[in-house]
Amino acid sequence: MRQNPITNVCHKPVTNMRNIENFHVKVNEQEMYNIFKKHDANKDGKLSWDELKQAFTDLGVTWVWVSWTTDRALVNADDNEDGYINEREMHKLIQFALARNLPTQRRERKNSSVSSTK
Repeated sequence: MRQNPITNVCHKPVTNMRNIENFHVKVNEQEMYNIFKKHDANKDGKLSWDELKQAFTDLGVTWVWVSWTTDRALVNADDNEDGYINEREMHKLIQFALARNLPTQRRERKNSSVSSTK
């Protein structure tokens, strides 16, 4: 954290406009699978464009790139071109995400290491 010399207050660096600690966290294939499965909001066993977009947003893709990344993921992983990522296509989606070296953010770690200094 940086301290403002004028106000004598510590400021955390802003990352992706969310101020999340541990911004760059490497995840393995199983963790990435769990992240994507968590975003299957209607529990139909496949990810829609909107569910995929939310997953990439939570993985740290900025609003400027999230729609493009979602489109590219569907083009790369949606083998049957139905507009959804099903269980059989999940491996290709995970490989796409891991190859992009996304600045993965884990919200559950957000409050685990917060400390205030005055």
